Amino acid sequence: MKRYRWYKTEWPLPIHDLAKELKSNFFSQESNEGFIVDSVRKDYIDCRFVEKIHIKDELSDPFGNVIVQERVDFLEHEFRISKSFPGFELLQPQRSVGRLVNKLLEICEFKLSFSRIVVDPITWVEEIALISNLEMKIDSMHFSDVYIDENCVAKVITSSPYDVKAATISFLEGKKKKLKKVKVSFDKAGNNHMVLSDNGAAAIKCYDPEMIAYIRKAIASCG
Repeated sequence: MKRYRWYKTEWPLPIHDLAKELKSNFFSQESNEGFIVDSVRKDYIDCRFVEKIHIKDELSDPFGNVIVQERVDFLEHEFRISKSFPGFELLQPQRSVGRLVNKLLEICEFKLSFSRIVVDPITWVEEIALISNLEMKIDSMHFSDVYIDENCVAKVITSSPYDVKAATISFLEGKKKKLKKVKVSFDKAGNNHMVLSDNGAAAIKCYDPEMIAYIRKAIASCG
């Protein structure tokens, strides 16, 4: 599955000026970090941020002697910058993006606004269905902070071979809750599906190359 995550950003520079700044901070064999600009279009930039990581592995031989081996690894952050909301998209996001964000702040002279987004997963699904003209079936819904009483909350997951939305709404009616993510399928065989989360993340298994365009357009509408 391909994983994506979106963040709300307000870029202080036009797209082509941003591209120039990224290219001036390029990654090379001699550098420890930098950007590789893959493409520049009128409304967006596709780019990668590469970090060179030096790792020391310590091994013990059969006689108890410690052998230190040094190796180099590369951490890549693939992303898209766009002028439309939300403004920043990560592909296959790494566990930490702190260094990438700091570098983007530097090239924008710390005038960049960068923050997490909150999306209602059901609204997101409905927007995708409207844009794509595909029938969406909600396979499962994940909730947190479901109110039981003043001393107790629960996590609830509902799932079914059929669409779970109506039954879930009926079951949790009147209870305080937070919908965290939904799993959605959009073909009868269930081969094409995705998981959409309230933090603007999506995991997608789909053979239609247009689906990511639908998802991008839908999350922009949710903002």
